[in-house]
Amino acid sequence: MKIYMTDSTYRYDIEALAKAIFKTDKLEETRDLDGCGPFLAIIYSSEDYALNMRALWKNEENEISEKHEIVKLLSVDERENKKQVRRRLKHLMVKTILGDESENILPWGILTGIKPSKLVHEMIQIGMKREDIRLKLESEYLISKEKINLVMQVAGLEHDFIYPPDPQKISVYLGIPFCPSKCLYCSFPTKVNAGDEMKKKYVEALAIEIKRYSKEIAPYEIETVYMGGGTPTELSATLLKEVMDVLHGTLDLSKLKEFTVEAGRPDTINEKKLSVLKNSGVDRISINPQTFNNKTLEIVKRGHTSEDVHKVWEMVKPYGFNSINMDLIVGLPGEDIPEMESTMKDVSIIRPDNLTVHTLALKKNAEMRKSSVVKMLPGEKAVANMINIAENGAVSLGMEPYYMYRQKYMLGNMENIGYAKPGKECLYNIQMMNDLQTIIAFGAGVMTKFVSLEENRILRTANYKQAKDYIDSPVEMAERKIRTKKILDNTNI
Repeated sequence: MKIYMTDSTYRYDIEALAKAIFKTDKLEETRDLDGCGPFLAIIYSSEDYALNMRALWKNEENEISEKHEIVKLLSVDERENKKQVRRRLKHLMVKTILGDESENILPWGILTGIKPSKLVHEMIQIGMKREDIRLKLESEYLISKEKINLVMQVAGLEHDFIYPPDPQKISVYLGIPFCPSKCLYCSFPTKVNAGDEMKKKYVEALAIEIKRYSKEIAPYEIETVYMGGGTPTELSATLLKEVMDVLHGTLDLSKLKEFTVEAGRPDTINEKKLSVLKNSGVDRISINPQTFNNKTLEIVKRGHTSEDVHKVWEMVKPYGFNSINMDLIVGLPGEDIPEMESTMKDVSIIRPDNLTVHTLALKKNAEMRKSSVVKMLPGEKAVANMINIAENGAVSLGMEPYYMYRQKYMLGNMENIGYAKPGKECLYNIQMMNDLQTIIAFGAGVMTKFVSLEENRILRTANYKQAKDYIDSPVEMAERKIRTKKILDNTNI
C-alpha cells in the first residue's frame, strides 16, 4: 500500500487514517505512481485563499476512484485553517476509498485522535445546539449514529464536572512501575519481580521528587490524586505507607475530592495493604480481572484466576471504599461472545461501582504482537458484539458511560469506555481526558501535563521511563517540570 502526497504537512493524519482503513502498518511513501500497485494520492494546491484538493484511490484490481473539492479558507487564524484543511482532506480521502461503507468500516469516521468527547465540548462552548453538533459529527466527521449517541451521552455527563474550568485546581498522578508478572498485551516498561531493595530505592526517589516540587504545587488546590502503574499494590504495606506519609506530609490534601489507587492485580492485595490505603484517605480503588475466563488469564500471563478476584472482592468489601472499579479487556485471544457473556455474569455477581471496558490495543512493544496467540484474536464483528454485551451488562447494573478515550492499534477501530453508577464517576479520569486541568505526575514513565486555559495551550514533560534511570535522577525530574512550567508562564505574560 503506497501513499503519494504533494505536501507532507498532514502526513501523520493521512497515514493514521489509512492504517485504520486498511488495518496495516505497511504503508510506503512514493513519488512515482506509474505502474505501482494499490495507492492513495492526496494532491492539493493553494489558490487565492482556497485549496484545490483531490484524492485518488487505486485498488488491487487497478480500479481508480477520484474525488475533487475546492475548499475556501474561512478564517484568518492559521491554526483554524489547518484544522479545516486537515478535516476536509480526511473526509475526501474516506469518501474516495470507502464511499457509503465508511460507517461500517470506520465507526469513528475521520477521527484519529484519542478524545472524541473533547471535540463535542468545544462545540458546546461556542454555543452550538446539540442537534447541530450531531449533524456536524455525522456529515463532516463521518461518525456513525451509534458512536454519536455514545459521545453525546458521555459529554453530557462530563460537562458539569469540568465546566467552568478552574485554573487554581490541579490533579496529582503517581506512577508505580512494578508488577508481579508481565501481561502479554502490556507495552509499559514495567519492572517485573523487582527486589525489595529496588522498590525501597524507588520510594525514596519518589519522596525526593515530590518534596523538590512541592513549593510549585503549594499555590494550587489539589482536587484528585491517582496512583497508577504498573501495580501500586506490588509495593509492600510498609512502602505503601511511606508513599502515603510523604504525600500527606508534603502536599496539602485538605480539599481533595478523590484519591484513587489501582490495586489492579488481585494477587497483590492483602489486609495490611487495604488498611494502609483506607487509613491514608484512599476512597477509590481498582481491582482488574480483565476477564473471568481462567483459560484466557493463563494465555495472557495474567498470574491470577477468576476465583482470586471473587476472594479479593469479599476481602475488600468491609473496608467501605466509596468506589471500586473493575477493568475488562474486550478482544483477548481465544475469546468470543460466550466468553464475554460468562465474564459479565461474574461482574453481575460482584456488582462493582465502576466498570471500565477496554478494547484490546495491539501496542508495538507488547509481547502479544510477536506471539502466535495473535492468530487467536476475535474478528471485528465479534469485538463489536462483545462491546455491546459489556455495555448492556453495565447498564443492567445501573451504570452510565461517563468517560471514554481511544488508542492506536485498537481492534475494530473502537474505544475504551468507563461506566459508573450515579455519583461514583472517577473525576481524575474525566479531567485527564478533557485537557482542562494541569496534571502533575511523579515517578518513572509518567507524563506531566501543564494546561494554560488563557492561551488554550498544553505543554507536556516526561520523566525517565525506566525505574533504574528514575531512581538515579529524581531531582532532575522535578527540575524538568519547573523549567517547563516557566516556559508556559512566560508565554502567558
